[in-house]
Amino acid sequence: MKATNLNEIDRKLHAIVLEANSEIYGTMIGLARSLHDKNIRAFTYTRDSETITAKPQTIQTYINYSKKIGLLDADLNPAIQKDTVRTLDSFQRWLNDIVYDYLEEKNCSLNSIQETALKLLKLSKPEIPTTIKVYNKLQQQMDTSISKYEFNNSLKIMSIFRPDELSLKIRQIIIIPGVVL
Repeated sequence: MKATNLNEIDRKLHAIVLEANSEIYGTMIGLARSLHDKNIRAFTYTRDSETITAKPQTIQTYINYSKKIGLLDADLNPAIQKDTVRTLDSFQRWLNDIVYDYLEEKNCSLNSIQETALKLLKLSKPEIPTTIKVYNKLQQQMDTSISKYEFNNSLKIMSIFRPDELSLKIRQIIIIPGVVL
């Protein structure tokens, strides 16, 4: 579907879904420790020429997000057969649909996100539509169970797979007789 960086959020979530198994990992931290101990590439980063694996507590936040959006069930099993999403491409298609539906469910569709961002830009004192500012403006209409963290991760995913739906079209064309723009 789309080539992403080796430690992008879609690859982190893919690793979680492929590793998840309630018979082996009864808790989120147990699953997180396993991903950490296996030095899964999606959870590594480089600092001062040294490769570092994210701490289990950090990985656990992604596992929690996976549960919230419906990639994992309450028992930490994938919500879909692993064979169906074994390839990154098939997982990305599923993730795209899951996150899109999750945002719709929480009353913050991509259209409402885009409209809110435009409103911020069109204020008498325009504001840059950061994720936090858009989240705060949408909070009145959103399900209160979505956190800023979940909103931010969901927008990251949508920006990867549906960038055109999040782009703002604010360019105004003024037509002057004799001038083609």
